Parts: sequence; C-alpha cells; structure tokens
Amino acid sequence: MFSIKNLRMKKECLKILRLLTRRNNQLYFAICITTIIPLSYIIISFLNISRAEMALAELKNSFQQLKICHEQCNLARQQKEKIILEELKRKPKKIEARILKEWQDNKNETEFKKELIDIISLSNGASNPPVYLEKYLSDAGANKELIREIISHFKLSNQDLNHLKNNLEAAFKKDESETDKIQDLKTLAEIEELDEADYYFGVIDSDNSLLIKLQAIKNIGSINSKLDYQKINHLEIIERIATNTKTEARLRQNLVQMLGDYHLKFPEESLRIWQEVYRNTSFDNISRAFSADNLNNFNDSKLELPAISAQEWDDYYNQ
Repeated sequence: MFSIKNLRMKKECLKILRLLTRRNNQLYFAICITTIIPLSYIIISFLNISRAEMALAELKNSFQQLKICHEQCNLARQQKEKIILEELKRKPKKIEARILKEWQDNKNETEFKKELIDIISLSNGASNPPVYLEKYLSDAGANKELIREIISHFKLSNQDLNHLKNNLEAAFKKDESETDKIQDLKTLAEIEELDEADYYFGVIDSDNSLLIKLQAIKNIGSINSKLDYQKINHLEIIERIATNTKTEARLRQNLVQMLGDYHLKFPEESLRIWQEVYRNTSFDNISRAFSADNLNNFNDSKLELPAISAQEWDDYYNQ
C-alpha cells in the first residue's frame, strides 16, 4: 500500500545512491590521475632512452652478473661497446653524461669501470683523456687498478706522470698493508717514461716484506732501456743481499736471475757475485744452480749443477 512514508524513504535512498555514485566517480578519477601520471612519465622516460644508453645499462648488468666472461659473453659485450661508440660519434652529449655518471658511481664494479676507460679511449683517442680521468689520477682514494688502466690507455704529459709518481711514492711510504704497497709498486711500473730503478733498489734494500721486494724486482725487470738505468751501486746492493746467509731463498733466486741483465754492462762484477753464491753450499740449490749455469755459459766454466728435487722446483714455480 503506497504511503507518504514510503515515498520519503525512496527519495532518501535515491539521494544516498547519487551521493555514493558521485564519491565513487571522484575516487575513480583520483585513482586514474595517480596511476596515469607516473605511468606516462615512465613511458616518456623509456621512449627518451637511447639505444646506446640501453647498451650501457646492459653492459653494466653484465659485469654485475658475470664475474667470468667467456666467448659468447665477450662477443655480446663487444656488440654493446660498438653501439655506445657509434652514438658517441653522432650525438655524444647525452651518452657522455651517462658514462660520467657511471664512472662516478662508487658502487660499480672495477672491471666495468675498466671497460668505460676502454670505451672513452676509443672515442676520444689516446692523446685526449677527459678532465675527470686526469683528476682521478690525483685522487688520494683512487683505485690503483683503474689508475694503471688510465695510464695504459692514454698518453699523459710528463708533468702529470711526475705528479702521479710523487703521489704514489708518498702513498707507498704511508701505506701500512703489504697489499697496498704492492699495488703502489705495480702502478709505478706503468710509468715507463721515468727512471725508477734507484727507487726500486731502495725498496729491495730495506725492511719491507719479501713479497714487496719481489714486486720491486719485477718492476726493475720491466724497464725497457736496461743499459741506461744500470749502475754499479745496484750490483753492490745485489751482492750484499744475495751473499747474506739470512736472505730468503726466493729473494736470492730472483737477484741471481736479475744479474743476467747486468752482465752485458758489468761482466766482471756479475761473474764474481755468481761465483760467491755458487761456492756457498749453505745457500739454496736453485740459486746455486742458476749461478753455475750462468758461469758455464758466460765464463766457459765446467761447474757441476747441484741436484734439485721435484719439491724444490715445485716450490720455485709456485712461489
């Protein structure tokens, strides 16, 4: 039965429904706005990313995910490098900014940053390092591996190299850990334009650890113009250390081997030191065998080589 009361109730219900509908529409609109705007930004940003930027991101991911890179992996990395280099030729500004950002990111893998140095050198040329790489050489906290990579890829001025040499020698003096000191020496070895032989002999003739001294010997051996750096006082240091009974066998072995480089310039002195080492039967057999072999070759001696066990050779080759 129809009544005024029922009519009023219907009107109230309609009013509530209209209100709910309006509020739902407002809610839907708000949801759409908050969803569409960020999504649009993502789409626009994605469309704005160049092919080279994508290649750089993939290259970065490759170094993060794969610590060991085999043939297929290397081919994929080379392809990405090619894409980046092509864009550096056509539209360099954007990709250069991206490379700089990746270089400055301290979280990035060292091997990835080495790849960036390679890309930059291929793009810029060996004579044109970017300013931020030159500045990195003077950074007290710089990674020594990356410094070596920069030196090997770019032709630096003598002024830059001298400045770097002074920094590395200061770092070697200050560094306390054996690992850091060895890294300092390895980096110094890359500065081929400078004569560092006297400095390395100072390291050998000191209280540094055996491994540090062995690295200094490696550095001396890597100097190209050997006759130019060799001095008689180097032989005095070699003789004093090699003929000392307290010297570690590995150090003596390396010094005896290094004498071969000095023989051409200082034949008499070299022969005398080999003779001293060979005569002392308390020295390790390998040092004595090396000495005898050199004396037989350079002095027409007929010395018998001491017997060396398989274990002794194994220790020598695995040192």
